[in-house]
Amino acid sequence: MIINVDYQYYNDHFPKVSEDRFNALIYRCKRTVMNQLGVQISLTRHEQRSIKDCICEVLNQMDINESTKGLTSISNNGYSKSFQTMDSKQQQQSIDDIIQSYFGGTRLFKSRFIAY
Repeated sequence: MIINVDYQYYNDHFPKVSEDRFNALIYRCKRTVMNQLGVQISLTRHEQRSIKDCICEVLNQMDINESTKGLTSISNNGYSKSFQTMDSKQQQQSIDDIIQSYFGGTRLFKSRFIAY
């Protein structure tokens, strides 16, 4: 299953990062999402679009996670912005939550739990 997300699609629906930043993150985002989805031979248009949208949201979250790493606040000429610091486990959980919100309970989502 190959899902292509180009910058034009991203920029039309989820614009937050530059094209250079998009290109730097997109491969990891696609892998992160696809690793949590089961292999499907055929996908509906809706499923394909949901996967694209999820990848874009994960990209935005990855950008936030990486750009705020170690920062608690920024102040510049009266403008200030505070960040909630997250450890790597919390950062991964924020990404997992996005994927779960798109695909939890669907045929696409691989369950992480094994029943005995």
